[in-house]
Amino acid sequence: MFYKLIKVHFWNTLDNIGKFMVINLILVIPFLSLSYSVLVSTPKIRAYIRKIRFAIEYLNIKEPSVFIVIPQYIDINTSHHIRIHKVEKVTDEGITVFLATKQKYRLLANTITKSQKTETPVEKKTLKSLIYGYGTSRSAASALIDITPVFDDLRKMNHAEPIATLHIDMKKSSSPSIVSFPVKPQKELKNVLTYYILLFFVLPLLFFSMLGGIVKMTYELFLERSEKIISIFTYIKKYFVKSFLISLFYCILFIFCIANILFYPKITLFSTIFSVLNIWFFVFLFFSFLWVFPIQIQAPEKRVFRAIKMSFLVFFDNIILSIFVAFYAILLCIVSICTAFLIPGIASITSFLNITVYVVLLKYDFLKNRDMQKREKLTLREWGRVIADNPSNIYDKLLEKRGFQDIIAPWRFKGMKR
Repeated sequence: MFYKLIKVHFWNTLDNIGKFMVINLILVIPFLSLSYSVLVSTPKIRAYIRKIRFAIEYLNIKEPSVFIVIPQYIDINTSHHIRIHKVEKVTDEGITVFLATKQKYRLLANTITKSQKTETPVEKKTLKSLIYGYGTSRSAASALIDITPVFDDLRKMNHAEPIATLHIDMKKSSSPSIVSFPVKPQKELKNVLTYYILLFFVLPLLFFSMLGGIVKMTYELFLERSEKIISIFTYIKKYFVKSFLISLFYCILFIFCIANILFYPKITLFSTIFSVLNIWFFVFLFFSFLWVFPIQIQAPEKRVFRAIKMSFLVFFDNIILSIFVAFYAILLCIVSICTAFLIPGIASITSFLNITVYVVLLKYDFLKNRDMQKREKLTLREWGRVIADNPSNIYDKLLEKRGFQDIIAPWRFKGMKR
């Protein structure tokens, strides 16, 4: 039974590989573009550059800036001239961090490099004109450095609030003498929350709201109805509202479950038990989510919440099949990641779900027309016989005289009658 589903899915994907690739591009490119733009706009909290590790614990920078890190302790308050030695190898002499604006970063880097090469000191006045933040640590290992504003008055500088707090780990292999680390202005908390709400709620909601049209398109291709690829936009528009309601329902429940699992165990023992129950509820949600869109498409007379209810019933009635479908869908996702979701992609995964739901509905149609006394649960072998004997079945026609040699010469297969 399982092998037959996989074989049907394989040939269906091969027959429609061009259209599946176009569907995947239509679905994935806008989603990845929006996700990338949201990720880029969020503030950076950690970065690894060359052999130096930065962790920003506090950041209150108002404009795009650059950290200049030198593996050497330099005190700009001691004299009018600062000597910056060339560091061949990282030692325990400390760390100095300068903070410059994006406009003055190049000039500062050139000034430090020139000072190192010619071994000439830099005037403190020149250095202060290029930087607006400064911090040092006398230890090179796991240094916690407060970057404070630079003032002419040393008393103000010593009591100033830090602009940023950096945790720096330096490897003692051949780290360079100057390392630059660009940073962006700190976003306000409400803006950060907005970005993460966009990333983890709104974008998935819009993505899954398009799935109804994708599932409908792949279902029509599975039935070998002559459909142009442009029809996908019609289907997305037609099923957008229903798909949006289904996606909203599942997104809220998924976020609720994840929040409970992550935060409640830290409070009481009762909340830990409650979180375990949440994990099981999360599993039930995941398995029912696999069925809901194909059921909505193949049983269009069902309302949204009746389709959701039916997806749970199908899961509990076909647990073994649901587990198989989940593992196979995850396998397809892993393969899709390797091809940037070009193939098999979302289109092929939804096609497999359509094929499986078609088989399940054949079983329920058979049980509905069966005598009440004979409505015992079907075994997988009996289920296969029901499918084979069904006059409207299209699986045997899809598999008729098809072997792997047909991959090389697909014209040898005439296809099923339309």
